[in-house]
Amino acid sequence: MLALLLISFSLLTVAASAPQQQQTTRQNYRVRGTLMCGKTPAKDVQVKLVDDDFGECYVRLEVRTTVELCDWSLHSPGQSQASATPTSRGTALHGPGAACIIEITRGPDPDDELDSGYTDANGFFELAGFTTERTTIDPHLKFYHDCNDGVTPCQRRWKFELPNHYITRGDEPTKFMDIGTWNLEALLPGESHDCQH
Repeated sequence: MLALLLISFSLLTVAASAPQQQQTTRQNYRVRGTLMCGKTPAKDVQVKLVDDDFGECYVRLEVRTTVELCDWSLHSPGQSQASATPTSRGTALHGPGAACIIEITRGPDPDDELDSGYTDANGFFELAGFTTERTTIDPHLKFYHDCNDGVTPCQRRWKFELPNHYITRGDEPTKFMDIGTWNLEALLPGESHDCQH
């Protein structure tokens, strides 16, 4: 029964981590705008255009067995189980006839940076970038600034979602999102301070 469990788990692991047979496409985004700090242009503000990757991988395997101790190990796809060190392993304890449940969760995927830069002397910025993905990207803009920050250490960080209908496919972006003029004095819900960006 333990052999059946290991075979089932190995097949599930390979199926969950095998690349999807979907076509990847190059997706572009272009955004521009002007940042102010009160009535003064906000110059040298770092601005980033990112694809927000917030998904996670979750695998659950449930096998009914009469064995009370269930050992398992997880190997990367294509890795020989006999010669390689498992990327994850564990033991599940349960009563006779109960299900041996193994759950694996991989945390969020880091954001893909499409482009970054700094505002000019007039507070103006323009960013354009691309990535190749199977699914539609989730474009977000991040600002790192010290406007209206007093003596608080690190920089204020704003992050917000951009509309998807400005995403274009192909070699170059054919549309652009103009966010207009923003005053960085405002306090946004959910803003944070960031020392490393």
